[in-house]
Amino acid sequence: VIYNPVTAPLKYVKPDPNEPYGDYILYASGSNPGKGPHILLDAWSQLEGEYPELKIMMVGCKGSWVEDRAKKLNLKNVVFLDKIPAEEYYNIMYKARAVVMPSIWPEPFGRIPLEANRLGVPAIVSNRGGLVEIVEPGVGGEIWSCCSPHSLAEVVEKILQRKWSREEIMKSANTRFDPGK
Repeated sequence: VIYNPVTAPLKYVKPDPNEPYGDYILYASGSNPGKGPHILLDAWSQLEGEYPELKIMMVGCKGSWVEDRAKKLNLKNVVFLDKIPAEEYYNIMYKARAVVMPSIWPEPFGRIPLEANRLGVPAIVSNRGGLVEIVEPGVGGEIWSCCSPHSLAEVVEKILQRKWSREEIMKSANTRFDPGK
């Protein structure tokens, strides 16, 4: 039996629909340029001053060219992490205000936004490949029209301005992607 990997977050986190979101956005796709971390940093350079209490956590980017780029952009509220154990990773995801997957290549699926939605966290994904099939706009997050940093900044701001319901996001994700089917 091969178990569906999108159920993994629920092994580590028991989502509570009333749990408040944290003070950060999560990027968890590593330092591969095709995943668009540079576009997220460029977008964040437009927003950081408006949201001084908010951070971006970038998993799998510590010590990479992504960290160098953030320094060149003089970004202050960016936290770089190495790859981390699953339990810590899913707990960080669960507390995020949003998860961003700004891929510039056509992702065949992309489990990160679905994992986030299973935890009740809105996701921002690019309109590349299968990502558009994962996030229901306005319910589980938003879809960004790749590849302008300015347009990504607009979508991030839209996500931050809205009050999201963990319960609605989880319900939608579990209905649309039933791991038993």
